[in-house]
Amino acid sequence: MRWPIGVPQETHIDTMGSDKEDEMCIIPFTDYASILYLNDDFDDGLTIFEGGYEIKPKQGMVAIFEGMKYWHEVSACKGKDRYTLPCWYTTEWRNMELQSQGGEGRAGLYRGTLPASGDSEKDMETLRHWWKETYFPQS
Repeated sequence: MRWPIGVPQETHIDTMGSDKEDEMCIIPFTDYASILYLNDDFDDGLTIFEGGYEIKPKQGMVAIFEGMKYWHEVSACKGKDRYTLPCWYTTEWRNMELQSQGGEGRAGLYRGTLPASGDSEKDMETLRHWWKETYFPQS
């Protein structure tokens, strides 16, 4: 994946959107994510997790984490483009092919859908509520 100079990725968990304006789909059966850093000849371009943990890319390094559980972002790189090879993993091997097929015709196999309003701040609040209830139901 090419990350052009000056292009960040906002804070997110690894979910999938929907073609419908009034819903967000949760990626089916994705449990882990990895990022293979293909170069490090740029400035900034950090992978940043909520809570302050930062990964400074080093060529050949792999970061593995629960992409649905840990909110993360990418800061804009400077000087040269940043190249990565992202990959997502599942513990539901029977559903592996769904990851590359998208959501068309498979809505029943998503972990669920959430209502979307078209207001990005409100939708983020809805997603964060789902996330908290899913991963930290006791708190």
